[in-house]
Amino acid sequence: MIGGAALDATGESLPSSTIGLCKKADAILLGAVGGSKWDHLPAGPETGLLGLRKALGLYANLRPVKTLPELVNASPLKADRLDGVDIMVIRELTGGIYFGKRKLSST
Repeated sequence: MIGGAALDATGESLPSSTIGLCKKADAILLGAVGGSKWDHLPAGPETGLLGLRKALGLYANLRPVKTLPELVNASPLKADRLDGVDIMVIRELTGGIYFGKRKLSST
């Protein structure tokens, strides 16, 4: 359990039991961890995701981009532009927006 569901059940966004289970797993698949229900909290559900990344030593998100020939015609891009696309986007997760404080400002 992580995020909002964990907050509701345990009062923590990342219970230690979740960290233990994740460390034993071969893979972890996550969906959304938060929602507007918890927006008023200073440490919202997303802190669970950040804590999990830290506990497991994760620092990058790998996002492969590869064209599937069967889906070329479903793309708004021209087929000749998609031919042979094979890219890996590496997104660093240890700084920037992930660790900045949310705030509103008016101009």
